[in-house]
Amino acid sequence: MSKRSISLFCNCDFLASQQAKQIVESFFSNITIVDTSNRIIKQKVVRASNTSELIISIFNSKRILALNPEQLNFNIHAGPPWLRGAGTYARAVYHKHSLHGVTAHEMLNVYDTGNIIACDTFSIKSMSALQVAELSINKALELLAQVCSYYAKNASLPNYADEHQWSGDLITNSDFFNWLENVADFGEKQELLKVVKAFAPKR
Repeated sequence: MSKRSISLFCNCDFLASQQAKQIVESFFSNITIVDTSNRIIKQKVVRASNTSELIISIFNSKRILALNPEQLNFNIHAGPPWLRGAGTYARAVYHKHSLHGVTAHEMLNVYDTGNIIACDTFSIKSMSALQVAELSINKALELLAQVCSYYAKNASLPNYADEHQWSGDLITNSDFFNWLENVADFGEKQELLKVVKAFAPKR
């Protein structure tokens, strides 16, 4: 087990964050957990510690500030590179995408723009929004384990060589809920709202 110092930022009110903590703890012994739930941190930004060698963000809706250029960091985005920002599960199902994914990337000041270090794509044909959310969360946890394993062995982040790069507009939380409000079909809107209530980290 690696003794490198790790900071894990996650919303601990989100059930899958408990699984994320267990994964990180299986690779590292020196871990600081930063609970970014609104119950703990009211503001929309949090500051990173300068002492951690690696900063990990997963199931976290807060912006992390003061990242030291010498520190390695990555975020797990529960969507593919072509769906930047919020509401990826609902947007994928609404637009009838056949392929979805999860993305590990370095964090910059602008969401979903940092260097992609790993990505996993998978078929979501004929899946409901709830099924896509469940599968995406499981795939996000698998990708977290993959990147943690690589870092524990190499003290570096993986290199990613693939055709998938960031594309499309960045959808903020406000953009997403405005879009959802305008979904015309009532039944479809209710289905998408179920996903938001069940799986989105509480803001």
